[in-house]
Amino acid sequence: RLARGIDDFSTTTEHAYGICLATDAAQYTTLAERLEPGALKQLMNSYYEAVFPPVRNRRGVIADVVGDSVLAIWASNRDRPRLRRTACEAALEILAMTDDFNRRNPEVRLPTRMGLHCGKLVLGHVGAVDHFEYRAVGDIVNTTSRIEGLAKLLGVRLLVSEDVVSDLEDLRIRPLGRFVLKGKTRPVAIAELIPGAPDDERVERLHRRFSEGLEAFRLGDLRRALECFESLEPGLSEDGPSTFYRELCRCHLSEPQVQDWTGVVWLAEK
Repeated sequence: RLARGIDDFSTTTEHAYGICLATDAAQYTTLAERLEPGALKQLMNSYYEAVFPPVRNRRGVIADVVGDSVLAIWASNRDRPRLRRTACEAALEILAMTDDFNRRNPEVRLPTRMGLHCGKLVLGHVGAVDHFEYRAVGDIVNTTSRIEGLAKLLGVRLLVSEDVVSDLEDLRIRPLGRFVLKGKTRPVAIAELIPGAPDDERVERLHRRFSEGLEAFRLGDLRRALECFESLEPGLSEDGPSTFYRELCRCHLSEPQVQDWTGVVWLAEK
């Protein structure tokens, strides 16, 4: 039936507003190298049992699966704060579910990172000749993937664009600055989405100190920013975002000062 109506099939598209969630499992390549294909298939089926239900139970769509990576989408005809909240809740549940998976499978752990972004997209069949796939197409899809990659660089597990969490006041977030992602020209404000309620005063002090450093960085006071990022309590000095900005401040201080400082971080890698 699809082959007979291929012309109509290939041109049908639906414009939408969407929230995209991209996931990636660390150590997958190493596991794929040492496991037999059958064992790897069984492992990934078990892993996806932790990733898929939080999306589908909240009416999201699994749009793509490649190896260990998943792209999920929540689509609507307009921006809906409730839909953005739903996507955030799914991401937080995936963190909990994959943590449980890793506790049950310590010898084949797959720590999972995620990125969330939102905006306009087109849903439709993409392909040629006799091979088409129903996909989401738009800048937000690629940007979401870049945000997920930034999570690795910053040493955190769940990053969101601040567009996603705008007006969602009861979610715990840590703003991490504005970034021009690889291949992009416009900055995106990024935040870490943090599970649960505050339960460690030391971590809360870390986040406050980081916020002070980030504001100093934004204003171009790099020595003050470096002081903030260096003055972490014992046991918290390996905080990923603080380490990233600490090294970035040192790099900028060793070079001539940028004349038109904006506080935006330009990234050369995914």
